[in-house]
Amino acid sequence: VLDDMAERMKRGSNRNPELGLVWRLLAGTGCRMAEVTGLRVEDVDVTGDFPHIRVRWNPERRLKTQASIRSVPLVGDALEAAREALRLPREGDALFPRYARERGADTASQSLMKTLRTVTQNPRHVNHSLRHNMKDCLREAGVSVLEQNLILGHTLGGEGDTAYGGEKAKLAVTSKALAHALLQAKRL
Repeated sequence: VLDDMAERMKRGSNRNPELGLVWRLLAGTGCRMAEVTGLRVEDVDVTGDFPHIRVRWNPERRLKTQASIRSVPLVGDALEAAREALRLPREGDALFPRYARERGADTASQSLMKTLRTVTQNPRHVNHSLRHNMKDCLREAGVSVLEQNLILGHTLGGEGDTAYGGEKAKLAVTSKALAHALLQAKRL
């Protein structure tokens, strides 16, 4: 089901190319809907050794928890989707201007659900399933709980998990872990 949806989203829509890119970023990062729809252009780094998105608070979108503030690696199709998103015409600094507003994540979610329902009627298949699928993908690949939490923005363990290590070191570890997990799941 998710493969069918992924293919449909990769083809995109001339009417709303943002929507397919949002789906692809959700699928490839495990981020929450609001974390992706609330991205600004400055939050996306597709250059350097460790391409990533920075999930952080901004006036258009709040975050669920302090642990949600993080850098999430971009690999495979998510990296390509981010590059495509940066090439979209836009006014302002929002990566997805159509959804960078109050309740914008809800609008994106509803639109994606309409498309998802053309692929499956199973009520258990929802947009948030992508986040659960990423968690399963990371677990099945043997990625440590700390690395899973860094990628998904879950609460970390002790202070040593949060206070030590710079962004580059964390990105090096999480990029390797995410690429390994996606490769194991034959999604890379």
